[in-house]
Parts: sequence; structure tokens; C-alpha cells
Amino acid sequence: MEVPSILDGCVTPAIPEVAEVLETNTSEKDDYFMKVSKGRHGHEAPRGEFESTSAIYKITSDFCPKPIAWGTFAGDLESHFYICKFYEFAGGVPNPTSFREKLARLNSCHTSPNGKFGFDCVTYNGNLPQRNSWPDNWKALFTNGLRHILKSREERAGPNSELGMLMPPLFDKVIPRLLRPLDSDGHSIIPSLMNSETGALGEISSRKSISRHATPAHIPKPEPREGYGDRNTLYSLYVGLQ
Repeated sequence: MEVPSILDGCVTPAIPEVAEVLETNTSEKDDYFMKVSKGRHGHEAPRGEFESTSAIYKITSDFCPKPIAWGTFAGDLESHFYICKFYEFAGGVPNPTSFREKLARLNSCHTSPNGKFGFDCVTYNGNLPQRNSWPDNWKALFTNGLRHILKSREERAGPNSELGMLMPPLFDKVIPRLLRPLDSDGHSIIPSLMNSETGALGEISSRKSISRHATPAHIPKPEPREGYGDRNTLYSLYVGLQ
């Protein structure tokens, strides 16, 4: 794929530091990461990444790259970009305590603008768009999202008879039995922002993912605790079937 010039008229204005360097010809340096994509999905994907990363950055600015801009190249209307700050990877793995604290801070910040579950634009897991409508409860969001994933899978890979036989009991029995108790008998799930890069879906998710096993010391297991392990196994289907 031919990549449009980084000096495109829609790119440099989005990065004030770059525009200033180009004008003054100084030796100052700053590093950015730019992702380029094409087509309809190529237009929606950078927008979703920018909007979702911006939402995360507002809560935990030290937990994700700083988003800068997204848009369409002026010189190629079929090519689109997402830009964020570039960071060199440190060696090893992050400190577990610090990582969990930041993750818990993100997962505990109830930022849903309308009290519902969802997000205000399409986000992507790889090249697969996620269904981010605004249902009133967690069970509906999970069910809608999983149906969307299975439909997309069938469109891309063709029907699977064995998988097809398992779907009616999964949606008619398993999901209601495991998820309905979370919003009944005095229990409730509050929408919270989640990051899909950290694992499988978890129980305080508003749109994308985290395994609640990662933060038990910071966020208690949701009630009812009965069925907690089975629910997390169910959530793993969301990632495993994509």
C-alpha cells in the first residue's frame, strides 16, 4: 500500500510541534506514531481509536499513549490516519502493583454520559468493528455484541454447523442464567470505561474488556459471587470467537 506523505496538509496542522519545527527549521525533536488505513473501515477505525483512547487518557493519562489527532489525508481521500505520541518500550514487564492500581482507577471511573452501556462511536478489535449501541443493561450489551461477532465471523469464514447448534442454548439459557442475576435482587452493574488491550471482557465493562481477575485487591468481585468463574469463562468467548 502506498503511504501518503506525512507532510500532508491535514497532518501537519494536527501536530503543532511538527508544524513549528518545519517553519523554524530547529533541531528540536519529538516522536509520534502514525497509523494509516484505507477504505470505509479504514475511516472508522482511526476515529474509534482516537475517541476511545482520548476517553481513557482523560482518566489515566499515564496508562496509554497520548492521542493527538485522526483524519483523512488531503492528498488522498481514501487514506486515513491516527496519530499519538510515540514512546520507547521499557524492558521487562510493568510493576504489577502500579499496573493494577491504574487499571482499577480506570475501571472504577463511571463516565457513561447517559447511564447506559456502550460508546458513542464504532471501535475495532483488529479489523472487526464492535457493536457499541446504548442498551440499558450489561446483559443486553454483551448479548448484542456477541451476536454481532458471530454474524461477522460467519460472513467472513462461512457457516459452522457445530457452532450453530450451540448458539440457541447459549443465548436462550446460559447468558440469561449467568448475567441476569447481576441486575436483579438488588444487584446492579454500573457502566465504566474499559480497555480491550488488557484481556477478556469483565464484569464492570461498559464497552470493551478486562479480566476482573487482574484487580481483585482493588475492585471487589461483583455480587452475586456465585457463578463468578462461569461468567468470566463466558466473557472469554467474546475474544475467543473473533
